[in-house]
Amino acid sequence: MRKSRKNVENKNEENRQIEELLQKVDSFQNLSEQLQYQMDVIKSLGNIYACIYFIDVKNDSFVELSSFVELQSTLKEKENEFHASVLFDVLCSTFVIPEYSDSLRTFTDLKKMDSLLDGRKKTSIELFVKNLGWYLARILEVDRDEDNNLSHILFVMKDINEEKNQELASRKASEEYKEVIEGLGSEYYSVLLVDYFKDSVEVFRAEGDDGQDIKQYSEKFSRQYTKGLKLYVNDRICEKDREKILNELSISTMKSRFENYRVIYSKIVDSKEVFLNVKVAFVTRYDGYKVAIVATRNVDNEVRQERENMRCMEDHMDVVDALTSEYQVLFLINSLTDSYRLFRNDNDARSIEAKKLFSSNAIYSIVMKKYAETLVYVADRESFLEKTELSKVLDHTSDGTLYLVNYRRIFDKKLIYYQITFAMTKNNSSTDIVMGFRNIHETVEKEISAQESINTS
Repeated sequence: MRKSRKNVENKNEENRQIEELLQKVDSFQNLSEQLQYQMDVIKSLGNIYACIYFIDVKNDSFVELSSFVELQSTLKEKENEFHASVLFDVLCSTFVIPEYSDSLRTFTDLKKMDSLLDGRKKTSIELFVKNLGWYLARILEVDRDEDNNLSHILFVMKDINEEKNQELASRKASEEYKEVIEGLGSEYYSVLLVDYFKDSVEVFRAEGDDGQDIKQYSEKFSRQYTKGLKLYVNDRICEKDREKILNELSISTMKSRFENYRVIYSKIVDSKEVFLNVKVAFVTRYDGYKVAIVATRNVDNEVRQERENMRCMEDHMDVVDALTSEYQVLFLINSLTDSYRLFRNDNDARSIEAKKLFSSNAIYSIVMKKYAETLVYVADRESFLEKTELSKVLDHTSDGTLYLVNYRRIFDKKLIYYQITFAMTKNNSSTDIVMGFRNIHETVEKEISAQESINTS
């Protein structure tokens, strides 16, 4: 992206130089001085353009100042036809690919060139030259006769392969990002593209005052991501969350993560604490290069509702304990934020092991994958991940029924049967789910033994 800005700056400087050089021609008092300066102009343009022709529009003639070797060879075969119209015909019919032949022919029509310029000092067109790639063809007005008719021009061509390929690559990458961004939904008012290898940031979406605020900080230090993040956190984020955000959204953290993740933090708005959710989604570009989409939305209502739900549960923990005494570990899942909270755990060695895993990350989708990879018996992992996927859990619990997932895990080199129970909580919100883990090994062993006895008899 820095390279893209550099190309824009170079292009602006090139246009400025050409404009300045050509405008100065009109200020000369005599013809010899004007011709000398015109040659100085041409020499300076030789550092920019690969192909330069001085064209006499009225006499249909040209002088070659520099050109492609291939074009020079072709024109030598027409040594008795030093007409500008012949030069342009060769370019149109032989050198550019067919898709650009007609547009170049129109662009180089000497009879219509004055109207093509339409009062401007220059005009240009992009072309694809066979075996050479992308070029910018440009017509530069040199002078006019006493009747103000176009007299002489420069026809030049510049290699723009680097800029064009970068533009096409950026466009292709933007289409990939666009699909991810559109999938985020309109509730995300700020969407940033972070290149965590180059420590750069690009703003894709900035809606409302909050979105514009993040954009301002992102662009403050020439789009240097880390500098903008630090200033934003120090100026806007509540002190209790600053260290967490600087860590979770740092480029070092992004480099170490392989799965999408979320972070909830709070900022002060009009003297009030407001909760926000940042989603970090990783995108692999067409060329294998990885970048991160960092999207922010307001989750103040959801967080406050979750806190109220937790308060209600804490007020009735005696009821929860009585109903769930057989569960070793109990969690409350917030499906809107893909987060969970531990609110019951016993001291059994097997549940302590699981607790350590769950306490390392508060994102449900991430921790369930890690749980499966670490603790679930390998033959049951695929089924476990499919059955515990959050959307499937919601489907099975939305009508108020319990959803049971049985699986096996290894403990002390023994295969132990476990069960997870999911249940929608009975409160004002229908997005919270209780998830309980319990050991059902003894029950399953009895069922297996009983079935074996029946089969034997």
